Amino acid sequence: MKQIVLLLAVVFLLSGCSNMLYDYRDDKSDNVLKLPHDYRLFSSDGELNYVSKKQDSSPVAIDSDIIQIGWNENYIVYKRVESGDINQWGILNMEDGTSQTYTSEAGLNTRLEELKLDSLKLTDVQDLLEHKKK
Repeated sequence: MKQIVLLLAVVFLLSGCSNMLYDYRDDKSDNVLKLPHDYRLFSSDGELNYVSKKQDSSPVAIDSDIIQIGWNENYIVYKRVESGDINQWGILNMEDGTSQTYTSEAGLNTRLEELKLDSLKLTDVQDLLEHKKK
């Protein structure tokens, strides 16, 4: 009896761990964009766009309501609606997980120039999702 319980425990453990190695959302959803360093832009029919690592248990790296995004191998640049009509711009360093936010696009652009990332351009999330579906 103990062997059966132990066997069932191992089976449940392995089935739970498999999701950590393979994220089903990458293949089954048109609303997920793969980004470097295992980050993903998750969307729900083009709304509530947010960035997180691909595993279910990872915390949200960039809060919801992202309307524009751009990235390279190390950084994600974004624009989101914080509340009402207030916009927020930000830069997420994917290597160390740190994020900086700005209240104006000018502040973002100044920081991008300092980091020599001024070639990063923001693209509408809706356009990226539509392009992926094609």
